[in-house]
Amino acid sequence: VVPEVTIDEKKLAKISIQKTPVTHDPKEVEDTLAEITKKFTHFHDAGKHGDDGFDASEVKIESGDRVTLDTQGFESKGGAAIPETKVQSFPLVIGSGQFIPGFEEKLIGHKTGDVVEFDITFPKDYHSDLFKGRKVFFMTTIFRVEKPHAPEWTPEFIEKLRGVKTDLAGFKDTLKQEILGEKERRAREGDEGKLLDALREISTYEIGESMIAREVESIWNEQKSNLEAQGYNMKQYLEHMKTDEAGYKSTTIKPEAERRVSAELILREIRIMRKVEATDTEIQLEINSVIAQFQKPEVVARLKEKLVPGDQHYEDIKLRLAYRKVVDAFIA
Repeated sequence: VVPEVTIDEKKLAKISIQKTPVTHDPKEVEDTLAEITKKFTHFHDAGKHGDDGFDASEVKIESGDRVTLDTQGFESKGGAAIPETKVQSFPLVIGSGQFIPGFEEKLIGHKTGDVVEFDITFPKDYHSDLFKGRKVFFMTTIFRVEKPHAPEWTPEFIEKLRGVKTDLAGFKDTLKQEILGEKERRAREGDEGKLLDALREISTYEIGESMIAREVESIWNEQKSNLEAQGYNMKQYLEHMKTDEAGYKSTTIKPEAERRVSAELILREIRIMRKVEATDTEIQLEINSVIAQFQKPEVVARLKEKLVPGDQHYEDIKLRLAYRKVVDAFIA
């Protein structure tokens, strides 16, 4: 039984949400390229040629190299060791800024087996009061030097990333569209949130506890699946949040469940009031968009056979489009 929803139609006619504008910064594409390059960069031991033909014959440390090291800080040369500065077998990428400013640069030009000694003065705004502006003598032993082998932006490499063979310029355009798409999605979520808040203000409804309880369980299972997909589990997450299942459902999930259920009821009522339906053309365009995400011919063929009137997924698409049209009418 769907709860009755009453909406003030005069106030409803006055509701309008200004669409949040979305812009693109070319630097975002370059930053994304840099992230991908970093992710797919692998390393070869210095002084050797890689099995893939990469020349890593240079033995001296250069910016970008990965250096495995031990280091220990002292009050001064020959002075007492400072326990907090001891680091063992740490893989440090030179130029990454993981260590104190100036530390990584001191290693450039050295090689495997070297023991490098130098003074470093910590920044005055260093996060630890113990080391702010403090001068420390470091003794660093280099155990391994590796040279970075970054991927080449060939059409073959890009095809592995996105399944489409194109050049770097084409890939940059793809990234631009992905970035804009993600920004538009987030902006849309924000605009819809503002709209639903406004709609709740002019609506009267009473949601039964059983309906809320079902939505709570639905969100709980959804979050569990998302965590498991990332290699975690809900027990670990609850321990991290310092709560239990009952507490988490009550304080975190239930408010979200109430928002979702109220939003669905209000939008359903407006859809009925205004007789909003998705057209066959709109549904087919959406289905084509869904199918376009898949490359394998056999998958595409199965989807075309399945997504027809009467199929549950087809009906879900039809309903989702109708709700989207309801929302679009309020966002200018």
